[in-house]
Amino acid sequence: MIRATDDVEKVRMFIGQGLIMALQAVVLLVGTLIILFATNPKLTLVALPVLPLALLMFMVFGAVSQPLFTQLQIRLSALNTILQEYLAGIRVIKAFGREKYKQTRFDQAVESHLEQNLRISSIFSFIFPLISLIGNVGQVAVLYAASDQILGKTLTLGEWQQFSLYLVYVFFPLGQLGFIISLMSQAAASATRIFEILDAKNDVEDKPDAVALTEVQGHVAFSNVSFRYFKSGEYVLKDVSFKAQPGQTIALLGGDR
Repeated sequence: MIRATDDVEKVRMFIGQGLIMALQAVVLLVGTLIILFATNPKLTLVALPVLPLALLMFMVFGAVSQPLFTQLQIRLSALNTILQEYLAGIRVIKAFGREKYKQTRFDQAVESHLEQNLRISSIFSFIFPLISLIGNVGQVAVLYAASDQILGKTLTLGEWQQFSLYLVYVFFPLGQLGFIISLMSQAAASATRIFEILDAKNDVEDKPDAVALTEVQGHVAFSNVSFRYFKSGEYVLKDVSFKAQPGQTIALLGGDR
């Protein structure tokens, strides 16, 4: 049920929101870089190295977080299974006085899910301040280079103000990319779980050289057939013989004696 609801919803959110935000971020970033190069190429080259470094950090974060999101969904599925089973069998649980034991198992599942959420949150709390630090370092480098140009009379305060306003739109998409990478990691983990079901093969399959069965007429004959449920159990049917004619229905009822 979690794969059919929560996992599908995470994939939908990435397709419906993440991809659009990614397109907006790329268009904004490319357009701003073009304007910055046209305004002051030297200052733009100073700010440019920050972008691949930030993208590298996001890629590392995505690679690390995807298995964690997969484990989070697995634990959520386990919690949902326990809740569903306990609610469906609540009368049986009460009849056997198993409330405390079931409560303990439910609490353990909740704690396990919470621990995984906290583990992911700890990574978020590390990666986003680090990206922000990289962006601030880039702004400091640009400010230092701009001060040299201002002191050298090659850059006016008005031109610097114009450039700095455009520079904001370089670092703004980086914040969007952080949210997009998070959505993408969750969607990738959920998509893997969904396709495990969609790509599952049937346990019973025809052989590659199997002949297609066309419409047949005839009867089925059982001759001295024996059957038991387990190898160590007694036979339910032993040495049974009968014939089923076309259109005929045969039922075996009653005890084994």
